[in-house]
Amino acid sequence: MNKTLIIGALTFLGLSSCATSSSSPAMADLRALDKEGSKKELVERLGLVAPAERDGEWFAIAERGAAAYLGQLNLEESSGEGALKESESLLERFPQLGRSTTFMSARLELGVKAFRANHGSFRHSGGSNPWVAKMVAFIEKDTLTPDGPSRLAKDVVLGRLIPVAAYPLFEVAAKRDAAKACADQVFTQGFVDAAIAGSWVEENAKLVAGACASKKGDLKTAFKAEGRTRDEQRALCKLIGEEADMKEACAKANERGY
Repeated sequence: MNKTLIIGALTFLGLSSCATSSSSPAMADLRALDKEGSKKELVERLGLVAPAERDGEWFAIAERGAAAYLGQLNLEESSGEGALKESESLLERFPQLGRSTTFMSARLELGVKAFRANHGSFRHSGGSNPWVAKMVAFIEKDTLTPDGPSRLAKDVVLGRLIPVAAYPLFEVAAKRDAAKACADQVFTQGFVDAAIAGSWVEENAKLVAGACASKKGDLKTAFKAEGRTRDEQRALCKLIGEEADMKEACAKANERGY
């Protein structure tokens, strides 16, 4: 190969390299902040890079910086809501972050801490619980961390509210992977309590007939528990009344005037 061809090839490679990496001042600033600098400043500057320049390098810096920023947020009780808003704002501004396991994992960790912190800011009596409803809305945006609903139930709801309060999170988990959700012991007591209360009957009936067939044993144990009222037994019989070993007991529970 002659010298002219070699020089031409090297020149082409150099131009190609430049073409695949943005040289704008905004990207240069992000590179510097990614190496050493304020993560708050980094996320504030992500939008200064033109959309056409938001390539793989930009995305890698964005997911690292945004995840680190969420981890640094102050989670005093008064700022739990503010921290959640910060994470949602990042997702709204940069939807690409919703495809990042790094960012979504950091978002879940933040959510667990923030929802714990703002528990006292919500009403927890009568009807649908707005605190849990907000958790459901939060985790429905995350399809990358499969244990998200279980984490929120175990680490946030249980211990603060009665187990059945976590049922809406179980619903989210069951829609994604019913077999896994039904096998998760975190949700067992809430599932049983929902059955005892006669809540979510249609949903539970479908699950017990399929993916949650393993829960029949828990429901039977609940039926036989000391102090169980007749109304509670009737509610449980809606789910297990056709089982061979429960037909007689459920027939008795359903007797009029009994």
